Amino acid sequence: MVSSRVAKEIGLKVLEEKEKTTVDGRKVKVKVGIAKVKIDDESYMFVEEVEGLPLDVLIGVQALERLGYYVDPKDGTIKKVGLLAV
Repeated sequence: MVSSRVAKEIGLKVLEEKEKTTVDGRKVKVKVGIAKVKIDDESYMFVEEVEGLPLDVLIGVQALERLGYYVDPKDGTIKKVGLLAV
C-alpha cells in the first residue's frame, strides 16, 4: 500500500477503485494499479493507493510472505527465504 502522495510521485496508473474496511471499522477508498516495487535487488508489480494512509509505504506480513520474505523478530529486518512450490 502507498499513500496518495507516493502514488502521484510514481505516476500510478489506476486500474480499478474499491472500498475496503480497515481493522478499526473505517471505510477507505483504495485505488489498485501497477507499479514496480523493489525489495533488495528484486522487483515485483503490485500496488494499492489508500486514501488517508498515514505512512508513505506499508507492506503487510502476508504480502512479504507471498514474495518469499519474512520479518526477523530478533532484529526487525526483512529476510529472504525464497518461495516453495508444494
